[in-house]
Amino acid sequence: MSRAKPLALLSALALTAPLAAQSPVDLSGTWVARWGNQQRIDVITQQGSSLGIRRTIIQGGDTTVYHYRYAIDGKPHVNHINDLEYSTVLHWEAASLVLFTRAEDYFTQSDWMALSPDGSKLTVVRVTHDLESHDLGFFQFDYVRQH
Repeated sequence: MSRAKPLALLSALALTAPLAAQSPVDLSGTWVARWGNQQRIDVITQQGSSLGIRRTIIQGGDTTVYHYRYAIDGKPHVNHINDLEYSTVLHWEAASLVLFTRAEDYFTQSDWMALSPDGSKLTVVRVTHDLESHDLGFFQFDYVRQH
């Protein structure tokens, strides 16, 4: 994960948009991202408009697993993590899957997910907005497909 200038990141994703403007991309697979002493493993299953993500985060000696279920239909879908309710709306913007999430009155998060042309890398650009402090965060996660 790295902090980056949002316009450059979003511009890079926009360049991939014409590649799949006619149909959505299949993001299914096992994806691994590493930075520092943390590893993130996302297992994505996508069938039609149904999307599931099993996210495993390994940091130091601790492992945490989260499960998310969505439909790519422009409607809110609720997931619960610990004591928080997360409402997420998913839609396609050309070749990028966009997830807009609101975690009660704490924060909002927008993720743009895009595959590399050869399908070996998944880039996730994230913009967060803390609703209490009004801080913005910009991140990029670079995943590699595992076989």
